[in-house]
Amino acid sequence: MVGPHALSIDVEHWYDATLATRPAAAQPEFARREIEAVLELLAAHGAKATFFVLGHLAQELPASVRAIADAGHEIGCHGMTHDLLWQMGEQRFRHEVAAAKAVLEDLTGHAVRGYRAATWSLDARSPWAPAALLDLGFTYDSSVFPLRTPLYGVAGAPLKPYRLRAGAGALLELPPAVGSLLGLRVPFAGGMYWRLLPTGLVLGGLRGEGTRVLYAHPWEVAPGGWSLPASSGVVARFSMGFGRRHLRQVLLGLLRQVTFLPLGLVAAKLPDDQLEDWTFVDGSLVRSGH
Repeated sequence: MVGPHALSIDVEHWYDATLATRPAAAQPEFARREIEAVLELLAAHGAKATFFVLGHLAQELPASVRAIADAGHEIGCHGMTHDLLWQMGEQRFRHEVAAAKAVLEDLTGHAVRGYRAATWSLDARSPWAPAALLDLGFTYDSSVFPLRTPLYGVAGAPLKPYRLRAGAGALLELPPAVGSLLGLRVPFAGGMYWRLLPTGLVLGGLRGEGTRVLYAHPWEVAPGGWSLPASSGVVARFSMGFGRRHLRQVLLGLLRQVTFLPLGLVAAKLPDDQLEDWTFVDGSLVRSGH
């Protein structure tokens, strides 16, 4: 077996995705079936994960959120809506994340300590977010993608866990899995990357020392029959539709060979004296003291 590594599931409706064209009406039945299928898949392989749940989905599907917690998985916060942080602004962000955290804690009876931003949108455009998360009681974050893409990410961000400082406090940052090959950064964390890469390459990126953070969405793992509206553009159709069957096969292959734990358990095992301190300064993420 390889690992342990950290597995996370971003729980949202398929139409919450940033590039999706929303249907005329809510379709919670798809997410309900998808969540059930993911829970069955993880149970069959004895794997535990962190489920980062959107607050508005939790309000629509409270029984599904309780089922996740009852199965022994960690519940994390994915915000109230799937809007990007830098579009929301700090005041709305604080209000919505506090509300989502309260919904999840009321449903499960457990404190919610972990957060993930929609579409990895905690970056240099939202440098106020770490301080806000600390104020709201979070202890770790998994939102800073260490590779700049046209939509998200922070160039030069650490590939390994680190402390993301904000004032006198700090969040533990658990970045998604990105490797280095011939001087280039190669993402193999999950989502579209799993749909594009062969299983062997993903598994190869998980070998060696250190814990990697992986992710998927229920609508990718077990699509429940939904389809993108005809008005969806080419980019949305490719990013959400290409290789969904392959992604499930990648995940199945990993579940057979990798030991997975929730992010909270992984965070608790990290030696504090081996973590670097980083912070956002003047639009850049820099190592503290450098």
